[in-house]
Amino acid sequence: MQNSYTSFFTIQSNGINEMSYEDPACVALIHIADFRDPVWWAAITKVISKSENENSIVKPTLEQKREIYKRICAHKMLDSMNGIFTSEFDFIEVSINDIDYKKSILDL
Repeated sequence: MQNSYTSFFTIQSNGINEMSYEDPACVALIHIADFRDPVWWAAITKVISKSENENSIVKPTLEQKREIYKRICAHKMLDSMNGIFTSEFDFIEVSINDIDYKKSILDL
């Protein structure tokens, strides 16, 4: 079950300080202070809708932001035992089995 999420969303990084979350409806860009830290400090910088009309920047709700952070944390915890820290929600620690990753972020 751990890799079944990859058909619903992907997470990639540039290896320096930026990570991207992508699902069928949107792309979110996330700033990570330092990937080498055991607990990442994360901040969503931009969410872009992938609607058919045009790609546009959207303002995510608090629920959508929390879900993006939870999915990043769950992905991270596949390789590590530590969660992530955000300025909005403090410490987040969740496993991939504890999230509903079948819904797109913008559908929440």
